[in-house]
Amino acid sequence: IFNKYDLCLSSNKETVRYLKKLGAKKVKYFGNLKYSQSENERIEIDKKTIKFISRKNVWCASSTHNTEEKFVGLVHNKLKKKYKNPLTVIIPRHIDRIETIKEQLLNLGLKVHIHEPKTRIHKDTDIYLVNSFGKTKSFYSVVKNVFLGGSLINHGGQNPLEAVRYDCNILHGPNVCNFDEIYKFLCKQKISKKKLNNRIKLTNEDAENLSFNDEYFDAVTVGFGVRNFENLNKGLEEIYRVLKDGGYVAILEPSYPKYFLIKQLFNFYFDFITPLIGNLISKDYKAYSYLSKSVQNFPTNKEFIKILKDTGFSSCNYYPLTFGVVSLYIAIK
Repeated sequence: IFNKYDLCLSSNKETVRYLKKLGAKKVKYFGNLKYSQSENERIEIDKKTIKFISRKNVWCASSTHNTEEKFVGLVHNKLKKKYKNPLTVIIPRHIDRIETIKEQLLNLGLKVHIHEPKTRIHKDTDIYLVNSFGKTKSFYSVVKNVFLGGSLINHGGQNPLEAVRYDCNILHGPNVCNFDEIYKFLCKQKISKKKLNNRIKLTNEDAENLSFNDEYFDAVTVGFGVRNFENLNKGLEEIYRVLKDGGYVAILEPSYPKYFLIKQLFNFYFDFITPLIGNLISKDYKAYSYLSKSVQNFPTNKEFIKILKDTGFSSCNYYPLTFGVVSLYIAIK
């Protein structure tokens, strides 16, 4: 079918590849049409609503899908504990769900106001729920922190360009594959921020007895921690165990400089100045004198490389940084 078209225009580079695979003969990368959207658009929010919003610590959850509104409500309850006068504007993707959304939010103990220009807004309103189409740009003009829905569920996200054109800061979940190129660009410009709490999990672990399965991680990094292993070999063996074949380990540790003058300055600072400063700040001289001793007891660069090789790692290398004050060790399983 696609080879019958004289010209196919694509909004992103990924689609260019797909169209060519489907047989399209002539494909041009045109870009997303919303980049050329007009900024001269009418703001359709009455002055009283704008005044009410301007007095609040406000953010907007836009183009939300089923289950995301409940998440937004839970976030608002947490914000209430930290900030004064918070207000959350919710603009659902499908307004036929308004009553269901309202009920969900009321069940969370939130006070909900449905967007009606002539209706008085209660001063204690938690959620301003928009129930009509075509209002997103108007709210983007007054609310500058925007979470875009369809990104916490397996939907692929929503186009963020409208919000960006109104100078909004963008928040989103991990599922934005439909607009991957745009979001990568926005992230580089520090305009958008991904919410990763469902991707990143912090846990307390015994470094020498990890709870993870064999070959669990693609990479392992340790910063200024390996020298504190009670059993160095056992700790490295655990890293080796949980690392996938071909995975990298990167270890950063203090080391002693080789150049004479720098080495003398380093020894003096580390042995005398650091413990004094540490004692003034934390009132714990021993903790900072231990720091120097732990570095002294740590293997030299070549010794540690040998230990990594004996553990089973390959392509083991070290890179002295800042005149050799610290060293970065990299190896592959």
